[in-house]
Amino acid sequence: MPMVSLRLYFCRPGKDESWNSIQGDYHYSDITFYKGNLYALRCTGEVDVVNGLHDYDVSSTAPAASLVGSVGQNEWGDSDRNYLVVSNNDLLKVATYYDFESEVYSHFIRSF
Repeated sequence: MPMVSLRLYFCRPGKDESWNSIQGDYHYSDITFYKGNLYALRCTGEVDVVNGLHDYDVSSTAPAASLVGSVGQNEWGDSDRNYLVVSNNDLLKVATYYDFESEVYSHFIRSF
């Protein structure tokens, strides 16, 4: 069963003594760390990015998640499950669909 979270938190080993929150109130179903940034997949299929976590100063305002403009909602319709995958040094959004009539899973991939 997929985990869904309303808030994002991060903790840098050896740097933070507690978890730090990220601004934004969306439901997220998947996250990954890619090229120094945190990417979070909203349940609606959109992808947010949080930049600059490595240099974040805990005494300042919490970092914010911002929408990655090139990836919209589920452009293929309603999927059964979406994933963020790093493959061959590319960040991909993978959407899976199950066709009950043919009993076949289909996968669609979009890079950004």
